Amino acid sequence: MINFKSNGKIPALKFFLKKMLKLKDVSAYINKDEKILENINAEFKKNTLSLVLGPNAAGKTTLAEVISGGENVRIEGKVLFTGKDVTKLEINKRAKLGILLLHQNPVEIPGVKIFDFLFASYKSMVEKEICVWDFHEVVLKNLNKLNLSEEFLQRNINEGFSGGEKKKFEILQMLLFEPKVAILDEIDSGLDIDSVKNIFQIVKNYQEEQKATIILISHGPKILKYITPNQVLLIQGKTIKEKGDIKLAKKILENGYKEE
Repeated sequence: MINFKSNGKIPALKFFLKKMLKLKDVSAYINKDEKILENINAEFKKNTLSLVLGPNAAGKTTLAEVISGGENVRIEGKVLFTGKDVTKLEINKRAKLGILLLHQNPVEIPGVKIFDFLFASYKSMVEKEICVWDFHEVVLKNLNKLNLSEEFLQRNINEGFSGGEKKKFEILQMLLFEPKVAILDEIDSGLDIDSVKNIFQIVKNYQEEQKATIILISHGPKILKYITPNQVLLIQGKTIKEKGDIKLAKKILENGYKEE
């Protein structure tokens, strides 16, 4: 048993568990030397929902790749997850630790059935012993939450999918893999109003039940109709221009993004 001395300070372990994710002096490059983000400092606490806003091409998706470990992004600075430096870890290793990116434009994978992909990924990432029949039952329960039929599982990944079906498939992975940090990149685009409401209710329930860290990346703050963020970050001019709460998001809704 670890015995912390009573000195009025928060034990380091508890400190890092509260601050699930931290970006320290991060700059990000694509195409070897094209700088997209510069001097990013941000903290994302456990059991919170952060909203990342910014105009087109501001670097929001690059930020998602920085956190999840995207292959095409070179990072300077540090990405800390529960106090551990994961800056150099590949995307699959970060996923195993509990960092999952739900993509804005997920790719098609012809010839690969959704169920086969989910089962193989679950065994690899979650590392729980489960038979195929029990896993099937788990998947069905989550399909119902998303108003998807069982036939959905026999389709090829994202092949011929509507925008809404692609986003629902991304959310399905979150529900199954249970990440500690889930980054949702433009998850509301391509969905009708009823689907948007349903998706964000699922996300809210997931955050509360799993005590998860949710990072929502959006082009505009219209999603305030459905969520109340604990933290709002405005990315503009390659960096975090402003930090705040829902008041910041409402200000952007009213005034738009001021040009640099």
